[in-house]
Amino acid sequence: MSDQTPEDIQATTEEDNKVGFLYGYSKSIDRFPILISVLLFLVTASGGTIAFLIHGIPNFDEPILGFETRGTTLSSRDLAFVKLLQQNQDDLSPVPYTEDDNLSEVLALQRRSSNWNNEERGKRQTSPVNKCPLPSDFNMKIVFESSNGASSLFELEHLKSICRQESKLIRQHEAFLSGCFMKTVSGPVTEECCPTWSLGYAVALLNNKTFCENITQIDVGRAKDILIPCSEFYISGALTECLNSKDSCADIPKDCTTNGIVHTIFHYLTPVQFASNLNNGNDALTYTVSFSPFITCVFQSCQERVEIIYKDSFQDTKCTDDSITKIVALDFTLKSKIFSDLLISDFFYLALGTLLVFVIIWVYTRSLLITFGSILNMIFSVTFAYFFYSVVFNVPFFPFANFASLILILGIGADDTFVFVDLWRAAQIKYGTLPEKRVLVLEDSTRHALKTLFVTSFTTSSALYVTTLSNIIAIKCFAVFAGTVVGANYLYTVTWLPCMMVIHDKYFVIKERHQDGEKVNCWKRLICCLHNVDKYYKYLLIAPKFFFNVVLPKLITTVRSFWISIFLLMGVAGLVAIFYYPKLKLTEGSEIQLLSDKHPFEKYVKMYSPNLAFESSEGIHFNLAFVWGILPTTDSNSWDPSDFGSLELDPNFNFGSNDSQIWLAEFCKNIKLQSFFNEDQNNFCYIDEFQEWMRKPCSSFNGDPCCENLHFPFRTETFNYCVVKFMLNFCSRKQCSSYTPGLRFDRDNSIKAMYLNLESSVLLNYQFTPVDEFWGNVSSFMKEQMSRAPTGLRGGWAYSQVHAQLIFYDLQQGLTYSTTMTLLVSLTVAFAVLVLTTRNIYISIYAIVTITFIVFSTIGCLVVIGWELNIFESLTFTLAVGLAVDFTVHYGVAYIVAPFADRRKRVLFAIEVLGPSVAVASVSTLTAGAIMISAVVRIYAQIGMFLVIIIANSWMFSTFFFLSLCFVIGPNGEAGKLSVARFSDLLC
Repeated sequence: MSDQTPEDIQATTEEDNKVGFLYGYSKSIDRFPILISVLLFLVTASGGTIAFLIHGIPNFDEPILGFETRGTTLSSRDLAFVKLLQQNQDDLSPVPYTEDDNLSEVLALQRRSSNWNNEERGKRQTSPVNKCPLPSDFNMKIVFESSNGASSLFELEHLKSICRQESKLIRQHEAFLSGCFMKTVSGPVTEECCPTWSLGYAVALLNNKTFCENITQIDVGRAKDILIPCSEFYISGALTECLNSKDSCADIPKDCTTNGIVHTIFHYLTPVQFASNLNNGNDALTYTVSFSPFITCVFQSCQERVEIIYKDSFQDTKCTDDSITKIVALDFTLKSKIFSDLLISDFFYLALGTLLVFVIIWVYTRSLLITFGSILNMIFSVTFAYFFYSVVFNVPFFPFANFASLILILGIGADDTFVFVDLWRAAQIKYGTLPEKRVLVLEDSTRHALKTLFVTSFTTSSALYVTTLSNIIAIKCFAVFAGTVVGANYLYTVTWLPCMMVIHDKYFVIKERHQDGEKVNCWKRLICCLHNVDKYYKYLLIAPKFFFNVVLPKLITTVRSFWISIFLLMGVAGLVAIFYYPKLKLTEGSEIQLLSDKHPFEKYVKMYSPNLAFESSEGIHFNLAFVWGILPTTDSNSWDPSDFGSLELDPNFNFGSNDSQIWLAEFCKNIKLQSFFNEDQNNFCYIDEFQEWMRKPCSSFNGDPCCENLHFPFRTETFNYCVVKFMLNFCSRKQCSSYTPGLRFDRDNSIKAMYLNLESSVLLNYQFTPVDEFWGNVSSFMKEQMSRAPTGLRGGWAYSQVHAQLIFYDLQQGLTYSTTMTLLVSLTVAFAVLVLTTRNIYISIYAIVTITFIVFSTIGCLVVIGWELNIFESLTFTLAVGLAVDFTVHYGVAYIVAPFADRRKRVLFAIEVLGPSVAVASVSTLTAGAIMISAVVRIYAQIGMFLVIIIANSWMFSTFFFLSLCFVIGPNGEAGKLSVARFSDLLC
């Protein structure tokens, strides 16, 4: 008689009837799991080795590299304009060539000069007090506040404390002498370091003292008595004018102008409101800035010295507080260097998050092997993605933003592991746990995993790949790398993870029944001991099972209308927060924030520099450059920020024709009528200067056409001949360089390009709306003028390069476009994938509504806590749709494949099968994200915060909103199912 049960006979029959690729694939893994896993390891390791050998380890010394647009109108003009200014002057020169030997020698020296006004650039303003430089960007800037809650720092105790702290932390450091500004002194030592510009030192100077340590309470009082009446002269601008021109000092008291000390206090050492407060009788001073004479710069040699002082003296905040004053902010021109170091050191948070995820996976799977395998799965995914990114896709640039993919894959990888383990366990319930049924278990779990995980992975990858349409280099690169990481994780989850499951089941699991006479070796005895411990694990599952089998179904089914109403309101509230109040705004800061808000470097930029007069752009106007003869750059690599393309000349450019001369003269007149024209501008237009020069009296009667010539426009031959003489005359009187506006000549003295430069009437501004209005006016003016220009000048264009403001404006436009486009296209792609994979229109609609609400509520929460749209924020928003998809799709697929026709039973089935894995996946990702919030590197902290909010929203919306919708109006039986025939009908 056979010992087989009816269930065994049925399972054997099912196995005999199995055919096809998936069954063969499962059978191969069951027979050779170790061999296949070793092959996967070798292939991955080989790919990673090739990638690192060819491209090396990514370098992040310039962290903001790639945070710029490419392929836009403004970025193309910027590249062309920069290349025009940096062009080798032997190829395209502002100075014509001449046969006059004496003049040629002078002009050749100018032609070889790479910088304009080198002498002026090399000069430093010095104080008449000690011949040391006045405070500047080259100094280490330190911001002090009171430690004891005092209302004003302008007191003797605080001023002396500031002097002591600066001396202890900087001047007494062994590296100080190697990098300080020096002044000449008499005596045995001919040079010594300049003093530190602090408020205490300024008070000493006002009292004819040298050292701030020697000041007294009387000195402080006298300094206040000087500053109070002087404040009104600083507020009115008279003090600044006096500093620039002694003729403006007549009506200002001598104490206010002596050696510029009072101006230095108001302009450099105190916030802008201090002068106004003093003028109103309020001497409260909340913070003050000290300028150490130690040199800061972007070059490696001096950055290393500054870094030594920073790490030794300022990194430990306990050393920067003496209980009287404390250092709250710094500006050492060191942010990029410190960021590069923190990018590695903050990996501690990622490692800690990985460890906690490891523990959660271990507890859930009850297998160290599967846990190690899942972590390796994530590592393999990143390695595989780097190979494809750098070798196959040949992307030349790897921004540090790509590191965000590590946090992303930590959550997605854990989620996929939990889902696969749940599918494996469900298949074991269906087929049993005997070794001979392992192939059926593997085939069933892999078949469901291929579909379930494909939907989530493909949707997430698609949402990321769509972002490559962005014009911002770093975002494009991140989209490719992160999308490839997610796709690779899917491939390894359905190849590598099944091998781990089989190895675990084959060699590490002890069956409860053994065949008679089977010997148990030492290895199996050890496993048996572990198995006995594992028996107690079932007691830990009582509470979770009760929650998922009883509590959660009751919560969803009994108050379903409440959940639908609440989460509808949450979705609408998110929309209100994004588009109405407080509203998602573009960032107005021109500097990319790299570190957390609490870091002293970022605090200086965000909290203090906007209130310091010397940091203000007040009074600076937009400049305008009008360029002809140079085509905007279009051949630069849009994936490589170090590829600037080549300078391309306009073949149609012709400046010498009569039509061109007349049109340019008219163009200059029209500019003066525009609202953006600054009436203080003189001689900005080349053609006006040239006409005036042509009218000059002739020195002799030799028939020279370049004098006493009143016939404008000039004949082309006359113009081409005289314009060379004009520029030779001009450059012999003034130093001409590639930065000089005017004409550009080739070696044959043919005019190849021209640009005019003027200062506009519009003040520099980093807010989007005013700049958009200004640039809109300029663009409209140029478009209208170019429509009437002769052929030779029709290729002209305008640009403004002051403070790289238009580049920032273009970046703002790119962020708005890429973020909006990414969200819309990602949602569209997600819906298409849902329809194609679930083949149920109702489930697809409910799922996409849920996903949309998850995205809106998440972004709305971030807006409420103060997020603005910048590079890092845009990067995280690109992940929104991909991360919002997972849990909803898992439930949706479980609903579709449920072996019931009734919608209520389908919902209960989805909760029972995937409720635990979805909950544990959310906990693991939430944990990893919560740990990353503490990171100093801003992108780590922001993605951590983003993960916490979106995963919490995703779990709540998918569990309570989506399942409640399905319970109330979900499809019964075949309702809403889209067959291939119906698809064909729809397409026709």
